[in-house]
Amino acid sequence: MKLDILLACDCGNRDSVTAPLRALPSCSAGCGATMFVAGSTLIVPGPEVWRLGRGDAVVSNVPQRPSDDIRDRDYYGGYLVAESIPSRAKAALIASAPQLLRECRHALRYIETTPWHCATGLTDKELAPYDFVILNLRRAIASAEDVAGERA
Repeated sequence: MKLDILLACDCGNRDSVTAPLRALPSCSAGCGATMFVAGSTLIVPGPEVWRLGRGDAVVSNVPQRPSDDIRDRDYYGGYLVAESIPSRAKAALIASAPQLLRECRHALRYIETTPWHCATGLTDKELAPYDFVILNLRRAIASAEDVAGERA
């Protein structure tokens, strides 16, 4: 767990630091004033979950960028992933993307490690559709990882 502390300054500058905070820093915008604590967020490690937020937004349970603001989190009902999505149905599909990727990875691992010949008594020719499924799962996972920036 970690505690992110949102700092603010009278000049309008905002900053975020990770606890522990030993002393309040001077404004990073250069105005010289001492910043004050504007809020905090307790971040608990675990799987990231996307869901529908307020209006047409998709939100996460974890910050998406260092500049995420607590006020935005409170407004949208979570940390903003995407907004201005044309319909709630499309927003729900986007919100399900991380879960779909996790389930595809589990399915691929299961299919690749199951001895289908022994379990089913199928011939190589009869197993050909499974090779097609494996190929398509690998392509879908690679595409999602590329978009998400998760692949090296």
